[in-house]
Amino acid sequence: MFPTFIIPGAQKAGTTSLYFYLKEHPEVVVSSKKEPYFFCGPINNKKIVNYKKLFVKKNGAKVAGESSTVYMCSKKAAARIKKLLGNNIKFIFMLRNPTDRTISAYYHMAKRQADKRSIAEALHLVGTTKEIVKQEETNLKTTLKEKGIVLEKAQYVSDEPLQHFHYIRNSFYSRFIKDYLKLFPKKNFLFILTEDLKSKPKETIKKIENFLEIDNTFIPKGLGVMHNVTYVPDKSIKSKLFNATIEFATKYLNINSKILKKLYEKYTESTKPKTQNKTKQILDNIFEKEIKELGQLINLDLKKVWI
Repeated sequence: MFPTFIIPGAQKAGTTSLYFYLKEHPEVVVSSKKEPYFFCGPINNKKIVNYKKLFVKKNGAKVAGESSTVYMCSKKAAARIKKLLGNNIKFIFMLRNPTDRTISAYYHMAKRQADKRSIAEALHLVGTTKEIVKQEETNLKTTLKEKGIVLEKAQYVSDEPLQHFHYIRNSFYSRFIKDYLKLFPKKNFLFILTEDLKSKPKETIKKIENFLEIDNTFIPKGLGVMHNVTYVPDKSIKSKLFNATIEFATKYLNINSKILKKLYEKYTESTKPKTQNKTKQILDNIFEKEIKELGQLINLDLKKVWI
């Protein structure tokens, strides 16, 4: 079977949590692999056969879906999706305050030891918005040559191997969403804010269920637990072991991550990412215009939540 809906992003915006919530729903089939990355590379018949195998049918299922955050920023994914799945495929975009997403995305790669730079080096917040975004691209190429980025420790994106490291560029959501809106009817889209999924999970999951046209009275047991939350561990062997255990448990076993996180913090001195207020202020200024444009594009008052 093929998916009837896709969660294309954004990265570090709660897509893993939503994947697990929907996985519990009796009328939903989700891909056995959380992020297949299928549409971010060339497609052939063999790949199509293997892709369909990821969606294992179950009794009572009405819809099927997958979540690959790389699709959002891909230049080719939307067209490939349309060609293979047609015009009726539905999209759920998870959107998070762009400043918070940018910072979280950096620490996610740093935690995996895929990015060896400091946050100041990675973001390089000097100049105009246009200059900063351009400099990010230049710095990535230089850093890759100097082995400051380890691609083997990041999830590989066939079309754009460095996609995960475009922390700032990838937070300009509107430019990517526009590409999707050009190819598919607007009624096919649902835009969910990460902040709403956290603060009012029942209301938000019901909105998603209505959009997918499935039973909207079902409440996932794991609702409210946020998965794949970015933490910065210390560098001890004990810390690394706990970190690996937590990542496996929360991503593949759907265990209540709140309990695991408390144990992790207690025994390994893991901490939430700490970022200077100056960095946040500069990022807020960079994304101020984007937030306004995005709000107009998706018809949501984002200032109430993000500013």
